[in-house]
Amino acid sequence: MIDRWKRQAWSAWAGLSGRGARNRRTLYAGARGLRMLTLHETPPPDMDRFRKLVDWCRARHPIAGPEAADDLAEGRFQPAQVEDRVLFTFDDGMRDNYEAAKHLHEVGVRAIFFVIPSFVGRTVAEYHRYHREQGVEAYRIRSDSTLEGLRPAEIREMAAMGHRIAGHNFAHRDLGQLHRVEDLEYEVGRAMDTLSEILGEPCDDFAFGFGQPSRVSQEAAAYLTGRCKRVYACVRGLNVPGRTPRWFLRDHIDLSFPEGFIRRCLEGALDDRLQPEWRELARMGGLLPAARADVVA
Repeated sequence: MIDRWKRQAWSAWAGLSGRGARNRRTLYAGARGLRMLTLHETPPPDMDRFRKLVDWCRARHPIAGPEAADDLAEGRFQPAQVEDRVLFTFDDGMRDNYEAAKHLHEVGVRAIFFVIPSFVGRTVAEYHRYHREQGVEAYRIRSDSTLEGLRPAEIREMAAMGHRIAGHNFAHRDLGQLHRVEDLEYEVGRAMDTLSEILGEPCDDFAFGFGQPSRVSQEAAAYLTGRCKRVYACVRGLNVPGRTPRWFLRDHIDLSFPEGFIRRCLEGALDDRLQPEWRELARMGGLLPAARADVVA
């Protein structure tokens, strides 16, 4: 309750102070870009809040599909004229994401779902048992051992809806603590290969677990750069060609946050707090390429 009150008070202050507009001038030189939102669970009690968030974004922002990330990575991205474009993403692959995927499809929105492949078709308890049989102690993704991951058929159906299915750490271990090639192949390479098998097509996108640059070792950074076409962090910020890290910035959104707080985040009112993380991400993966002059909006 206290945290909720603090977020409500902060969002009111940020709106009155024009902090979002100031950050756009100082951080992005006034440019528009692509803001990626990251959600996790979307259980039935939260679906009304989720629908309201989607409706609010659709009413105020041009909604982007997964190909916007491809365009950013290749220097083809063209920002909207008035507002930032918004792309929805989801992490972990909880089974309740299937309902979110169906709702997005119904309203014409395509998203990226970063799935823990070893959780597909298993409960949390079965996911842990599977990794122990491989000699690996997986990260405890949820305390409820009965929660289920997405099923293979649901993943294929989501892909048929136009959503992109992408990789997340195979055992959700901290890549900042992993240095050996065999561990990185288990967490990253095996995740990409498993999803490729489920989908019947290459998987090229990967969001590393926990999302912060401190959760990626030097060896893991090199492996990610060599193995994945596009890498996604979970550090708040607007993706702007030529100015922000190539490893994409994404805003964590908790559906329990006050609506005003989420809206201020979408305006960029918190972006200035993440400059050290931006610099570290840029050190590991470089900057996004500037938009090519031969691309016409």
